[in-house]
Amino acid sequence: GRRVTSNKHAKKLNFVSNYSYNKTSVVFPFEFLKNFEALMSGVHSEAIQKQIQQDWANREYIEVITASIKKITDFLNSFDMSCRGRLAGLNEKLTTLERRIEYLEARVQKNDLLA
Repeated sequence: GRRVTSNKHAKKLNFVSNYSYNKTSVVFPFEFLKNFEALMSGVHSEAIQKQIQQDWANREYIEVITASIKKITDFLNSFDMSCRGRLAGLNEKLTTLERRIEYLEARVQKNDLLA
């Protein structure tokens, strides 16, 4: 059951006692309908408020996740640029070493032919 926390809610929940009963039908007075509408309006309002709060909580969670993804993306882009720079430097050094090796091989072959 529902826990009643105020007189206002207690009055709303007592609307059931406001009907009269005969053997063939139950007659609901206007007061019953008015109280029932008020109760349903309150329940609906609470449900909407809870849904809005949940929506805000979800939005905050999504914002945190989005910020985290952005930080990871920024790091990966920075890491990529750093690696590309280092690899370009290593490529230059390897090219220089390959040229030196080719030069030394050519000198050795020339000396072998002259000897």
